Amino acid sequence: MNPDNIKELARKVDVKAKERNYVIADLQKIRREVKDNDLGDRPDQKPTSDIFRLSDFDNDFAFHCGGRNELQFNLKIREYDGERKIRYGVAIRLQPGRSDNLDIKKPVRRRVKLFNHYLEAHREEFSGLGMSYSIRKDDGEKVPSRLFRPHKIPGQLLGEEVTVVLGKREKPSVLTYDDILTLYDELLPLYKYIERNLEPEDSFDSDSFSPPADQKNPLPSDKNPLPSPKQPSSELLEQLGNELNPVNIEELAQGVNRKADTGGYAVADLQDIRMEEKDNDLPDRPDQKPTFDIFRVSDFSDDFVFHCGGRNELQFNLALRRFDGIWKVRYGAAFLYKLGRGMESLVSMVSRIRYFNEYLRANPEAFTGLKLWYEPKGSRKPRGDSPPQEIPEQLLEEGTFFFIGRRSNPSEISYDDILTAFDKLLPLYKYIERNLSPEDFSEQEDSTQAPDEEHLSTSDTYETTAERIAATVSVERTHDRMRDVLAKRLASEHGRGNVHVERSTQHGKSIDLVVQTDGREWFYEVKPFSEPRLCLRKAIGQLLEYAYWSGSETPERLIVVGKSELDSRGEAYLSTLKERFSLPLEYQSVQVG
Repeated sequence: MNPDNIKELARKVDVKAKERNYVIADLQKIRREVKDNDLGDRPDQKPTSDIFRLSDFDNDFAFHCGGRNELQFNLKIREYDGERKIRYGVAIRLQPGRSDNLDIKKPVRRRVKLFNHYLEAHREEFSGLGMSYSIRKDDGEKVPSRLFRPHKIPGQLLGEEVTVVLGKREKPSVLTYDDILTLYDELLPLYKYIERNLEPEDSFDSDSFSPPADQKNPLPSDKNPLPSPKQPSSELLEQLGNELNPVNIEELAQGVNRKADTGGYAVADLQDIRMEEKDNDLPDRPDQKPTFDIFRVSDFSDDFVFHCGGRNELQFNLALRRFDGIWKVRYGAAFLYKLGRGMESLVSMVSRIRYFNEYLRANPEAFTGLKLWYEPKGSRKPRGDSPPQEIPEQLLEEGTFFFIGRRSNPSEISYDDILTAFDKLLPLYKYIERNLSPEDFSEQEDSTQAPDEEHLSTSDTYETTAERIAATVSVERTHDRMRDVLAKRLASEHGRGNVHVERSTQHGKSIDLVVQTDGREWFYEVKPFSEPRLCLRKAIGQLLEYAYWSGSETPERLIVVGKSELDSRGEAYLSTLKERFSLPLEYQSVQVG
């Protein structure tokens, strides 16, 4: 679809409606039925059976024939967010129309009440639509608001130069005439309900309608009453815009981008952090311009998005979709255990999950309030919903999606909740991406051979197994390199003959390094983890067994060796063990390239 102008678009919609037998093709007949043949059309115009009539066109929009003062089926072509799009759906003009002069607000007020009542009773029917407001500025130009989730029209707007639109905005390249006509058919019951019930005596008190008892999605406007009638419409819409009320994933992500920039959240600097962690070597696509936003439009899917450049990383992730039949926002961080763009194998992903498990073991309190789940390949149903725990090896099957975060009803959370969760997960992201080394991208021989199509299942199994083996080998290599670097350093200080690598104990254990000096011994236990807390947890038990098990030699010093410097909390922990239990524990870091 690529119409040159609104007349061509409306004409083709009319033609397709009749050719393909859409119910909306009989709109003029339906109008006569609901109005008892009293259409109120202008006497100087001939009757028509078309949805749209040429005389009702403006430069860039059209409404259905006779629909100026009704709930009007509406088409518009204009730029939204810098892109040419088609807006289609229904609209209500809140300002008086040609036939409303006797009481400028009464017909509009009745339509608004009927619209609100129908929306409350049938909210799920409008879950995929957006609602916007066009406000006339002082210079006469009408400016559209952003899209909101469908909600009750605030009564404070009655009589103002405002048009309310319920529908969709799409680029012509992704839209078909069937999309437009299908939506029109879906909105016909709303049209009939409003226009059929416009008798003067038909009025509603504010308390005369109660939503269904099973209504599960109260709107922000239900929870937070709107301002007084004296408040200008621009401020009223600004209040609506502060609520988390996204109509689609693009609106949700752009709202998170805006709030991150203005709210002082650490994750707002994610692109700078990525450059720091990767020494300015970001493997982004060369055909895309750099961005400082968390999310980029080109990375959006139908109902989810991951952070710019995050396809193969621990990705900050948003989704807006149904979970257990209810629309929810999913927000947090994710792994997709699958070959991505530029990846030759899954070795780096296995390493990322290993670092994830390391950090989780060392910092379980960092994830309170979050959940961990996974979705097997080909499934969108969350499984294993539980408090955060280590990702087990048996779940590492290609195509599995792992997520740590939350799923919440949009009306129950705010942009601040999403960004607070992102900030909580940012140290995990840094830990994983900072500690990836070249070895974490290496693989075993033959592990990158493409599987034959005839043997996909066995080849996939081989690939996954080889990648896990490669990641395990990478850990062992890091351990050995750290041990050898430290041994060389100690030999230069104490003499090669006084440094023993992998010395056996009388109980059949092996100590990574032992230094003998002046009749005393120092035991070293190497742990190839970047989180010092995890190194301490893993190494101290082994060192105590080497030193104090019955018949063991008692060393002068017990030294834990890790990849990173010990932080202040780790130092305080070791001091407590020394003072309270008189244990000669120490910590050293060894950096390997």
